[in-house]
Amino acid sequence: MILFLSAQDIKFAWIGIVKDGVFEHINRYDLSPEQLLKVISEQLDKWNLSASEIDAVMCVSGPGSFTSTRTSTAIANTFGFTQNIPVYSIDNYKFLNPVDLLNEVDFSKLSSEVQYVNPVYDRPAVKGFGE
Repeated sequence: MILFLSAQDIKFAWIGIVKDGVFEHINRYDLSPEQLLKVISEQLDKWNLSASEIDAVMCVSGPGSFTSTRTSTAIANTFGFTQNIPVYSIDNYKFLNPVDLLNEVDFSKLSSEVQYVNPVYDRPAVKGFGE
């Protein structure tokens, strides 16, 4: 099973479970980035899943809100690191809903090696800031 995370917007996130290439569970949550980890934990409990049952994490790396994207990728990377499982990065430049986005994923190209996700932001850095 793959834990799916998408938090491109500052006001909501998608959390799901992918099994055999399709969503077994997928829910949208209106929340702030600070609430994401708690909601993931609660949702895994509701789905009667433990962290050890997750084989990989799939995280939408962006583009999106700096805070939301950074939070979701940090959670995905930490989950992958602590469980010693792969973390798959997928981008969503078209801002597709999770079901349509998952249909575009070629699961045969996903590596079983432990990886990490780098966030992609939807705005360039401000030049001269902090200089």
